[in-house]
Amino acid sequence: MVVRDVKPDSRAADAGLRPGDIIQEVNRHPVENVEALRQAVRNADGKPALLLVRRDGRDVYVAVKPS
Repeated sequence: MVVRDVKPDSRAADAGLRPGDIIQEVNRHPVENVEALRQAVRNADGKPALLLVRRDGRDVYVAVKPS
C-alpha cells in the first residue's frame, strides 16, 4: 500500500512516514489495503504500531504512536 500524502500535523508525519513509502506490514502482519491497515492499528490496543515500510529500495521499520 503506497502512502500518497502525509498531513504535517499527523501521527504518521511524527513517525517519519513520507509520500511514496510502501507499507508492507503492521505489527508483523501483512496489509494490502487501507482497511487492513486501520484494523491492524485498532488491534494494537493503544500501543505504538510497528510498520514495515519499503523506502527507496530498502525496508525500514517505523513506529506510529497511538492517538
